[in-house]
Amino acid sequence: MTVIVSDSFGSRNRDSTFEATIGIAGIRHMEELEGEHDLFDNPSRPIMNRVDEISSAASILMGQTDAALTVFVGHGITTTGDENVCLARLLVGLPLPEIDFDLRPVS
Repeated sequence: MTVIVSDSFGSRNRDSTFEATIGIAGIRHMEELEGEHDLFDNPSRPIMNRVDEISSAASILMGQTDAALTVFVGHGITTTGDENVCLARLLVGLPLPEIDFDLRPVS
């Protein structure tokens, strides 16, 4: 079984929210497609962040604010399983100030 937990985030660089994955289990977070070619038939090895893509698609179907649809069950989604996955492997680099919030109370 694959589980993806996501939440909506805002950014001062955008006028809207976007969905980001905050927890994963049983799914490889990155898919590197080998042997692929781009539109001009050049070799391409795209690295796809599958969990954020799935989170974003689910967010559209679930709605926002008072839609009250808190769980999306997807069938037939092609993914690669990974029983050793953890959220730390999804996060790379330095925190981005526009999406990594300080959750301490303002005094």
